Amino acid sequence: MSLPRVLLLASGSGTLVQAIIDEVASANLDCELVGVICDQEQA
Repeated sequence: MSLPRVLLLASGSGTLVQAIIDEVASANLDCELVGVICDQEQA
């Protein structure tokens, strides 16, 4: 079975998005991150 594909929508500094990326990278969260859309350029 294939992993769920996830697109993250973020608003703010990006700390929650980074935490999700870290969890996926450490195999604690089984999904495929396909992109991030954010309203903050520096996030």
